[in-house]
Amino acid sequence: MNDIAYLLPGPHTGATLQFNPYMNLWFMVLLDSSTGDPNIYMATAPQITGPWSTTPIYTFEPPYSNVSLFWAYQAKSHPEYATQPNQIYFSYTLGSQTPNEEVTDMSTYHPQFMVVTISP
Repeated sequence: MNDIAYLLPGPHTGATLQFNPYMNLWFMVLLDSSTGDPNIYMATAPQITGPWSTTPIYTFEPPYSNVSLFWAYQAKSHPEYATQPNQIYFSYTLGSQTPNEEVTDMSTYHPQFMVVTISP
């Protein structure tokens, strides 16, 4: 398997790759939970092989931006929920850094769904 190539530097957790006809671009919604970056990004490219560019599309607000309290992972796009061609629906999972908090307070551990409007 010497012909494997990375599309983007990582690590990224749970990104989904798809073509968006409205933008006429390939795109992924992704986040890097290893750095504490409080942003979710949309990476786009004219071809599946690149070149890729990234743009922040969502920033976690306090207290969820505090990586000593919370962590996010598994950003995924959900085109099946879009009702307009310029909408990007995405989800991510938010977890608590406090041991056992997911067991005692389920509000800190469940998928979060968002929508953003894009321009071509």
